[in-house]
Amino acid sequence: MNSHIFIHKRWRKKMLSGQKLALILPSKCAGSGDEIEAFGAHFRVVDILRTSLETASYLFYEWDGCGSADEFRQLWTQDHPDTGYRPKQTVYVHLIKRTENAGE
Repeated sequence: MNSHIFIHKRWRKKMLSGQKLALILPSKCAGSGDEIEAFGAHFRVVDILRTSLETASYLFYEWDGCGSADEFRQLWTQDHPDTGYRPKQTVYVHLIKRTENAGE
């Protein structure tokens, strides 16, 4: 199944180079095995983890393409101005892997 997830253009280079291996989202937007197309490339969701935003910011900031937990929190606040960074908020870490073609 193909899933449609908005991915900010700031992540283009990191996704295409394999430096962004996760999408941390406020809701579950795909299932394991689903495919995502972004920036002309295909990615497969290999697993989804449910955790708090605080835990995600410390354990998965590098997977998300950030250089630090502080950078992750700043970008999260910028991208979610209505709710901001709420440490106890439940989030879903979508672990992704680039594939050559859809269906691979």
